[in-house]
Amino acid sequence: MSMYLHDKNKRDLTNVSDVLDGLIARIAGTTGGLLLHLKTAWPELAGPSWSGRSQPVRIDTDTLIVEVENGSVASLLRFESTTLINDLEATLGALPFTKVRLRVGRRN
Repeated sequence: MSMYLHDKNKRDLTNVSDVLDGLIARIAGTTGGLLLHLKTAWPELAGPSWSGRSQPVRIDTDTLIVEVENGSVASLLRFESTTLINDLEATLGALPFTKVRLRVGRRN
């Protein structure tokens, strides 16, 4: 895979990292940027009950979709969903979601 993109107007090569920096900057204010932040900082943001047993996978309108290991973990964490939302709001400020939906991960 090439590290460069061809710019047809300039007839020059553009470093892919330059394009990615601009793309990341554009999505930083969107739910995609928030989801990326949640995924990378999940252990610190979610705390010990959630980290290692779950991972945020999507933001769907007003709901954060979190994938968990199995049904037992989903049952345990379901009771802590409100606490998770409150903790995330305290750390990150206003959130675009108000609910958490747990989904059991797919096995390979």
